Amino acid sequence: MNSLQKQDPTQTYLIRRAFIKEITRRMNAFKAVILKAIVDEDCFGLEKKPVTVQVMEAALPGSFAFKTSTNKVPLFGVWMAEQFDKGVLGLSQSVNADPANIWPHLYLTSSFKQGLKKGYAQLKAKGYADALPDDYQPEDRGINAAFNTPQNAARANLVFTRAYTELKGISAAMDKTISHTLAQGIVDGLNPKQMGKQIAAQIDTITRTRAVTIARTETIRAHHVANIGVYRQAGIEGVTVEAEWSTAGDERVCTVCEKMAATDDGEERVY
Repeated sequence: MNSLQKQDPTQTYLIRRAFIKEITRRMNAFKAVILKAIVDEDCFGLEKKPVTVQVMEAALPGSFAFKTSTNKVPLFGVWMAEQFDKGVLGLSQSVNADPANIWPHLYLTSSFKQGLKKGYAQLKAKGYADALPDDYQPEDRGINAAFNTPQNAARANLVFTRAYTELKGISAAMDKTISHTLAQGIVDGLNPKQMGKQIAAQIDTITRTRAVTIARTETIRAHHVANIGVYRQAGIEGVTVEAEWSTAGDERVCTVCEKMAATDDGEERVY
């Protein structure tokens, strides 16, 4: 494996970069909507109002039937999940929640086709030209035709479904994290700007650790599923995955990854 192949063995760098750029843009837009509600609109009523003397009046019937503080956070979580579905996933009443209809499939489809193309090229290079589809053509038209076969369409749909499920998981993770912060902030008497600062930091962390990671790993997974599917469809057995354990080599690397990188002996194994 040459240095270029080691750097980008799936040749999906540009696809991954585009996917990461788009999901980061959507997460930032989502963050802006959340901060506008908390800071600009003060949706929780956190801003302390000046104390004024008012004329006393008797309470009217039902005047205390307002939403309690304990209900504010769960209701906000429901609203936040709706904004995530609309802004990050691109869901709306007019769009079916079918993973194949959600915007990430554009990047996953490109990566899947790249995996098909590489698989067919490797079959031919290794002397398995007879295993190629009868009407196979290496051009985009041939790859598109291969992608639309029932077997590959089914594999691609599994890829789309997994990515969709992973992205939906971000919403659940945010609800848990942000709800705790909101509840604690209300108890602590934080003002809207203080609350917004904490929420913004948490969304940024989730974007970096979850959203970007999903974009990267699911793009590579799409390539792998297509690539290995080519070999299986050709009836080739004993195919293994060549993997090299690589880390950033700095203080942020955890002890588990550091140990794996240090003991990597170059053997082929699946991690």
